[in-house]
Amino acid sequence: RMSGSIWDELWEDDDKYGTDQDEQFPAWMNKDAIIFLIDAQEAMFKETDDGEIPFENAVKCATATLADKIISTDSDLVGVCFFGTRKSKNPNNFDNIFVLQDLDVPDAQRILDLESLTSKKTDFHAEIGHANSEFPFQDALWTCSTLFSSSMTKVGHKRIFLFTNEDNPNSEDSHARAQAIQRAKDLAELGIDIELFSMNKPDQAFDPTKFYVEIISINEEDNDGTWNFDATSKFEELRQRVRRKEFKKRSLGRLFLTIADGVQIGVKFYNIVQETVKGSFIPLHAKTNEPLKRVTKYVCEDTGSLLMDYQLLYGYDYGGKKVYFEKPVLNKVKYMCSPEILLLGFKSRSCLKAYHNIKHSSFIYPDEQYVKGSTVAFAALLSRTIALDKIAIVRITARTNASPRIAALLPQPEVFDDDGIQSCPPGFHVIFLPYADDIRNVELPEMPKASEDDIRLAKGIVKTLRIRFDSANFENPALQKHYASLQAIALEREAEEEVEDYVKPDEEGMMKFSDIIEAFGDAIFPPDYAPDPKKTPAAATKKTLKRRRDDDDDDEEEERPTKVRKVNPIKSYDEIDWALEAKMGRIKRLKVKELKSYTDKHKLNSKAKKAELVE
Repeated sequence: RMSGSIWDELWEDDDKYGTDQDEQFPAWMNKDAIIFLIDAQEAMFKETDDGEIPFENAVKCATATLADKIISTDSDLVGVCFFGTRKSKNPNNFDNIFVLQDLDVPDAQRILDLESLTSKKTDFHAEIGHANSEFPFQDALWTCSTLFSSSMTKVGHKRIFLFTNEDNPNSEDSHARAQAIQRAKDLAELGIDIELFSMNKPDQAFDPTKFYVEIISINEEDNDGTWNFDATSKFEELRQRVRRKEFKKRSLGRLFLTIADGVQIGVKFYNIVQETVKGSFIPLHAKTNEPLKRVTKYVCEDTGSLLMDYQLLYGYDYGGKKVYFEKPVLNKVKYMCSPEILLLGFKSRSCLKAYHNIKHSSFIYPDEQYVKGSTVAFAALLSRTIALDKIAIVRITARTNASPRIAALLPQPEVFDDDGIQSCPPGFHVIFLPYADDIRNVELPEMPKASEDDIRLAKGIVKTLRIRFDSANFENPALQKHYASLQAIALEREAEEEVEDYVKPDEEGMMKFSDIIEAFGDAIFPPDYAPDPKKTPAAATKKTLKRRRDDDDDDEEEERPTKVRKVNPIKSYDEIDWALEAKMGRIKRLKVKELKSYTDKHKLNSKAKKAELVE
């Protein structure tokens, strides 16, 4: 018999959507497999006008993707294949194809292997080299297909990231071109997408119309409305393009949007925003370093034998007595209605208020594979709600054992920027509405109202210090520091990359408007006001102290007590009794410079951190 929090955990997480999630939307469907297919012909090694080498830029993009995958989705697969090489290494024994890394999960060693190519530790020309003659481009696509098929890991998405500055391969062999085009169509039928990352030659711009318009496949789900074939020669631009394609749009699940009896639309759910947190700790075996799996088993207190699921009862205190339920009965209690989005009606868009947002919204988009004709019906519903300025009120039941919620479907039209690139996709934002007891009238005490002059000064500060804010420009410094430390440890680097904190206020820029800030402070705060120095910038503290000194000029004769901080001087190597300090266990108390004097004296590594210096 079990009791306690089972009733508190009656409903499962509402952020998971779809019926029979494990069967219809298994975990492997969200796994991604990417092969970096990089041109290694001699033209890729010629410096561009910007002084960059296209081949090295492509390898750096692969390296950065591996590092990103380790942090975000370490179960995804990544492989690296070169074509146009002198030496050959591939499962099909094709000439001029060199598979550097098979499809596998990213790790530190694979990153180090790629970095050795860009840092000149590996002599590419000697160990791999360039092809001396033209070769069939279809062999490169065939090799990628073989790598995907030979992988034992099931994945939901298969993609080829193609890097090249040759816009017309096999230009004099029409038969080889036809074979390559057919091979690309075969890959598309197998669900393998090809993403082209074209680069310009020093004296020639990349022209995709010569060949690659017949090769590249466009995924309707990820298509942003345009075919972006813009070539580049700069690493930062190339890296930004790769990053946009690096992470596959992964849905949380799929549901039916029921319009009426017998009328259903298939939709997928997507998260618009989600807080990024540090990865959870994984327990490892002390000897083998293998991940450990926690298994919970229940044992009978009287006999000591293992209990099966049908032998367990779940209890709940009711009316002073313990009421017990079997698991099948509990499952029936949880079930209220089938998982779906049921349309209840429509209301004016003005009825939706800002305070109705009690959690982040989701986004739904039609799923043609779930229900045929969903795209057309969804587009019709979207266009009419936009035209009539309405929102749809629905009841959402995320899963079989999830509690139903009332939500509003806020329509969003498709928006394009000045370059014709889609900036907002068409669809509905799912805004979960609060219950009646979630909205309360808060009575605030009456506060004195600011004068017109104070309001004018406050408006001046707001107008002066206003910036163009975009959340994408501000990274969490704590997370970045954490990832930088992990990367330095994994790659066995002595120093980690410096992380710049963009969240801190621009004190130097604010100093330009010090007159406005001081005028506001003089008008609002009393003359003897002094903020906590620990919570204010140094510049503000100095100004406050200056203002206080000006106000106390008449009391110059009074002597102010000064707090003196005691600073222990740094001792030299000869001034320290190292044997005594070690015996008394006081080595950790010594300063870093004092520890480095010992390591320098005995010719040890002095670039390590303090903990390593102590050891």
